[in-house]
Amino acid sequence: MKLSAPIYVLKNQAKKRKKQNDLTLNQALNQIAQKEGFNTWSLLMSKQEELLPKRYDELLYYFNPGDLVLIGARPSVGKTIFTTGLFVQSVQKKDFKSFSFSLSEASGDIENRAKKIAPAIMLCPEYFEFNYSDKISADFIIEKTQNSLVDRSLIVIDYLQLLDQKRTNLDLQTQVKKLKSYAKETGAIVVFISQLDRELRKSPNQVPVIADINLPNPLDLSLMNKIILLHRPDNSSVATVILAGDKSHSFKIGWNRKSLQFFDYNEDSREKNFYGNKILDSFLIDGRLSSIPVKRSKRRVILEHILKSFERDRKYTEKEVNKILLNFFNDFCTLRREMVCEKLMDRANGIYWVIK
Repeated sequence: MKLSAPIYVLKNQAKKRKKQNDLTLNQALNQIAQKEGFNTWSLLMSKQEELLPKRYDELLYYFNPGDLVLIGARPSVGKTIFTTGLFVQSVQKKDFKSFSFSLSEASGDIENRAKKIAPAIMLCPEYFEFNYSDKISADFIIEKTQNSLVDRSLIVIDYLQLLDQKRTNLDLQTQVKKLKSYAKETGAIVVFISQLDRELRKSPNQVPVIADINLPNPLDLSLMNKIILLHRPDNSSVATVILAGDKSHSFKIGWNRKSLQFFDYNEDSREKNFYGNKILDSFLIDGRLSSIPVKRSKRRVILEHILKSFERDRKYTEKEVNKILLNFFNDFCTLRREMVCEKLMDRANGIYWVIK
């Protein structure tokens, strides 16, 4: 069971309910808790920690149908890549269609990042759509998605501040309210990527807070059901994901600057991750292999990295395997053979699959 909003938002809802219905604060808090599926507010608070995600791949399950989510970070931390990773996870589920909206000048950029994270998603174009335009607004987004949404369909908007960059558009607050109503009506999850105050660039080790969100025009942030802030000190291979609220919860994820990807971080396997990242840094340039390592241990690291592009429960034709491998190296035949030799993939009658 997940909360429909952060604790600080639920508390604000309780305060409003207290005034409107002449209740004590404790009564109002209990009513809010019951709405969330708990008998009392104290029970909700005791279970709060168990409801929060602790891994990168758990974040999508933390979002509820109808949620508005804001993801923010200072420049160069990787907020767009982080959110693109969530977009790819959504597409890989193949339960519904996901949408991405960005400026026309970014045409192809976000799509290429998604392709680097998981080349296999290009084999299922019916589950995603990239929209690049200088006319991005709430009405534009609704027009492009209204015939394709179901519960938990993901809509990513890069950036929040684009919505009111044109004077002809409605003000930011009105547009976000319109998208909130649309999300509630359709069950979609709308994710806004947001810039943080550029002054944070001067203090790269400073942990961001909600007040650092860059809002050139007024916006009531309580409209957001979830606010996630990403923090990564300069040159660090570890980032912190902060679920912002009155008592922020956080967890760590790994960052590979060569492959430009975030990944689930485990303190117990830190040494292994460090070794693997060094190998990836040495052999990957913009996500592609410069050469295939001669040493088997290094080659294994590369092959395991490539294997992440394949779905574990799917069967692939040889042509589909080649298409995915070609994203990493021109000699896809050698890569395909090595995948089988290292027992990472198996094959029979021209069909390939990942060995579990």
